[in-house]
Amino acid sequence: GGVIGARYLGELYGYKNIVSCDVGGTSFDVGLIINGEFRINREPVVGKMIPSVPMADIVSIGAGGGSIAGVDPSTRRLYVGPASAGADPGPAAYGRGGELPTVTDADLGLGYIDPDYFLGGEIRLSRELAEASIANHVAEPLGLSLLDAAHGIRALADAHMRELVAGALVAKGYDVADFVAMAFGGAGPTHVEGFTAGLGFSAILFFPYSAAFSAFGCAAADIEQT
Repeated sequence: GGVIGARYLGELYGYKNIVSCDVGGTSFDVGLIINGEFRINREPVVGKMIPSVPMADIVSIGAGGGSIAGVDPSTRRLYVGPASAGADPGPAAYGRGGELPTVTDADLGLGYIDPDYFLGGEIRLSRELAEASIANHVAEPLGLSLLDAAHGIRALADAHMRELVAGALVAKGYDVADFVAMAFGGAGPTHVEGFTAGLGFSAILFFPYSAAFSAFGCAAADIEQT
């Protein structure tokens, strides 16, 4: 849905080469639109199974708002993802029993998310729970301040995403400057500055309806019968 939505807007705005960047709760999905068309994967693999339905060709990693951060007990290094807190219990800030810090908790602690207006105000986030989880599982084990630990979580998540975006283009021989990046998903606008930094896109777009962008793409899709 996101790739279809990106192509649809590309047609409206006159962009033919687009990188669709979907930052959700559990994954970061990247799709390429070249000369106004996206590739179709005729034999997609989902959970080691091959569905009998063609899908838009995208690449994904376990990086999103719900990606869990922690310190590796062997190397004493910070990690983010690929495990996710999901929607239930979700990030510690949700107050649903989750105790491990996530990217969303770091964003909240850094002030990128309004705790009183999450999901349009339907959910109120707890900054206190978010900061406690970061302190217990990242800041104290690494001897960092709470602010530095939150910055580290966010920066590492952005770096993972940036590597995927750059790799998806460079591995196929494309010049980033020939492309427009469209960022969507619940955490897309929050992280687009970080994961596009230094890549040199010709333009970067994100949308007020980013959290529902894939649904928008489905609504904009052509109807076909076979």
